Amino acid sequence: MPNTGTKNALLLTTALLVLVNLIPVIGVLFWDWSVYTLVLLFWAENLIVGAFNVARMWVLWRLRNDSKMIVMIPFFCLHYGLFMLVHLMFLIWMFRPEGESVLPLGVLWVPFLALAVSHGVSFFTHFMGRGEYKEAKPDDLMSLPYARVLVLHVTILVGGFLVAYMGEPLVALIVLVMAKILIDVAAHRREHLRNLTRIALEGEKRANRDFPAWDEPAANRVPDTVPDPKDLMRAIASEARSLEAEHDRYRAVARRDIAILAVAGLIMALAMIIWGGASLIAAFASAAIVASLLGFFRVPKLGERWIGQVNEQVLPALCERVEGMHHEATMRREFLKPFEKLEVIGDQWNRSVFGPFFRGRLSGTDFEFGQATLTRKSGGKNSSTELIFRGLLLRIRLPFEVKDRVLVTGKSMLSGRRHMVNVDLNDETFHDTFATYVAQDHPDPEGLARSVLLPEWRSALVAINQAQSGGSGPHAAIQAGFIHDSLYLTLRRFSVEPVGQGGTTMLRPGREFFQVPLKLFSEPDIESDLAGMVDDLLTAHRIVDQLPLIQGGQA
Repeated sequence: MPNTGTKNALLLTTALLVLVNLIPVIGVLFWDWSVYTLVLLFWAENLIVGAFNVARMWVLWRLRNDSKMIVMIPFFCLHYGLFMLVHLMFLIWMFRPEGESVLPLGVLWVPFLALAVSHGVSFFTHFMGRGEYKEAKPDDLMSLPYARVLVLHVTILVGGFLVAYMGEPLVALIVLVMAKILIDVAAHRREHLRNLTRIALEGEKRANRDFPAWDEPAANRVPDTVPDPKDLMRAIASEARSLEAEHDRYRAVARRDIAILAVAGLIMALAMIIWGGASLIAAFASAAIVASLLGFFRVPKLGERWIGQVNEQVLPALCERVEGMHHEATMRREFLKPFEKLEVIGDQWNRSVFGPFFRGRLSGTDFEFGQATLTRKSGGKNSSTELIFRGLLLRIRLPFEVKDRVLVTGKSMLSGRRHMVNVDLNDETFHDTFATYVAQDHPDPEGLARSVLLPEWRSALVAINQAQSGGSGPHAAIQAGFIHDSLYLTLRRFSVEPVGQGGTTMLRPGREFFQVPLKLFSEPDIESDLAGMVDDLLTAHRIVDQLPLIQGGQA
């Protein structure tokens, strides 16, 4: 987590940001600034944001030798420049009073320079001084300014239009400036707290070994059999009743917010038609876009808060009733490192959402697991998000030592394994679903694979895959990597759907683990959703129970 010095630096740059943004208040009070002057200054600040974003890209090019920046810098300048030009033309058309200068430079140069100083201090304090450039991702830099413009200027444009309509009263102008300050401060702190936390976690991750040792098990009693889900459901009956009432409250709030956004959009459309001279289609289209954008941010946030509350209320209660089970609210980033090192999951992702994390024991075998969603977001004009992995990451303690990497992956993923060689174990049932890889520099790859993947282990992995995939053909729901004293296993849910003619199928992501969704327009079934959560919690117990952890040979 960020240390005291880091938090002090963030406090300093936040204070400077607020101080500089108070200059427009002085302009409104003493220099008779209009709405046009304010929105023009906010537009000019985006030029500063874009300039420092180019500086960030240049740093990645020069200090990290990222050759992609040679192409990305001119592309960003052209794309962002055109965006800013169109934005300026829109502001001039919408807000400039008759007879006022298009660019009142004599008024704006002082606040413009002050804003440039504020962004410069933030750049040298956080990006350079605190080392954000070491972990910065090129795709993030490409999209970063646009995210700020979208959130800030939808608010500013709507507010500016309303202030102009009211005749630009002094109080309304100041409220507009204060709204901008609040959005700026929230965005500034969110960006840098996220970056600083990531830097701290990356430093902690690098300090650990690639494959961490197991903690000594606690002395408390642990179960010898998989706990009964019905007993656990009876144990959380009171939590289920409480959550039903909470779900109704969340749903009422979401529906109210949607109604408010719809009414606000309607009022905005009517105002644009009556006082702005806009056409019916343009007015309602603009209002619908604004309302949809605001709803797009608000409703998912409510859903996230609901899921967080469910996990916070239910999971600790469940773990108290499963002997030997321990729970953490969020899986740590460093837990992923062995899975990446073994190539059980790829390293192509650049976005992550981590769910709950658990440690437990069954019949003397230690295990730990967590939930993660990993995606890759591409920047640029055709921005898209690709799901890389969504499911459980499970680590199980082995009763024998594996001296080199052994990987079991889906048969459809035969390529792309760096420094590994494919081994055929002459097991048709096993190889209908899985392929086996061993480190290519090992003196006897086939001997290593056979000593680890004994027949009973291959049968167990096939049985686990069939149970977790619902028997949906030769598709791998699990992948596994063996190294030292640990089995690293990933589990994902999917559904197999037909595509067109000829028996072609495709896999679609299935139900997420540990998710009780917020249902806005259908009746909730909290008891059924909680039963699914209990089943998710016991997944690791069932897998451990199926593995031949007593019979493993030395590898």
